[in-house]
Amino acid sequence: MVRLDRVEGNLLHIRDVDLLDETPVLDIKPHVPRLDSPGPARIGWLEGRDAEIGEKRDDGHFLTEPL
Repeated sequence: MVRLDRVEGNLLHIRDVDLLDETPVLDIKPHVPRLDSPGPARIGWLEGRDAEIGEKRDDGHFLTEPL
């Protein structure tokens, strides 16, 4: 799920999405709460290990400018 900020012609400005810049976004549909409720989240292989993540940041590989 993403947050739609605005629409300019055929360009959608979104936020709260986990993508790399300039990569395509596929299959955008409107949110229908009755049908699209995400329900409880599962974290797969991180189950029970999420505390180990802490405050880690990107190692700079995906950033053009350091934080």
